[in-house]
Amino acid sequence: MPKGISKKTERLIFWLMKPNRKMRPQSVTDVKQFLVEAPEPENKYTQRKEEEDKEEEGDTIVKEKKTAEPKNEKKAERENNNGIIKKAIIAALAVVCLGGGIFIFMDNMPNGDKEGKSMTDVEIKNVTDMPIVVMAGPDNMRQYKYTGGLVDSLGALPNGKGIAKFAKYGDIPASIYEGNFVDGICEDKTGTATMTFDSGDKFVGSFEGGFYSEGKYTLSDNSHFKGTFKKGVPFNGKWYNADGSFSANVVNGVETN
Repeated sequence: MPKGISKKTERLIFWLMKPNRKMRPQSVTDVKQFLVEAPEPENKYTQRKEEEDKEEEGDTIVKEKKTAEPKNEKKAERENNNGIIKKAIIAALAVVCLGGGIFIFMDNMPNGDKEGKSMTDVEIKNVTDMPIVVMAGPDNMRQYKYTGGLVDSLGALPNGKGIAKFAKYGDIPASIYEGNFVDGICEDKTGTATMTFDSGDKFVGSFEGGFYSEGKYTLSDNSHFKGTFKKGVPFNGKWYNADGSFSANVVNGVETN
């Protein structure tokens, strides 16, 4: 850390360099808000002692300026604060540059993407069976082995097309997902994503938040359900027999003949 950096600036620098992009400031506004927070109050005893010492020395010019020129004093204070903010931003950017990247924070990026971006293109690496852990989605789909493209940075999660292998979880057999990911979670609205189970069951359709959203779920005996799902359970649609004949309706999660 460069010499002369204040504790507050040091905290800002560590904040900017968090490995997880979501834990960094999301915009210049965040950085400014952090920097303009009121400083810790000075020790009242020390401040009062300094004033008494000045009075004893006959320094009445300061007191006269405080009374006669309050506006100039406030202006000087503002200029001083602005100077501190500028120095802090410059110091923070300097450290980030030395650490290996310059981040640009933008308030109006499309798709809500306001995370720090490198001035150079993001490097994507291809991985095979890489262990991934997420903190959302169905319990049986929070740990898996991922194959596909991945941003080459610490803590990066799958975004885009890829393959996930899920281990057996309780009564749920092992499975393989092929489709789109958003922040490591199965999220695909194309209607072409697949989930194939070791038991022989297979789902083809859309995923939302890691759950089946809409599509066709085929059992190992070839009977199948077509329609929408809620939290992975058939919600509105129809069941068909293996030969394609109608079997039952499902309305609001309730099966009827």
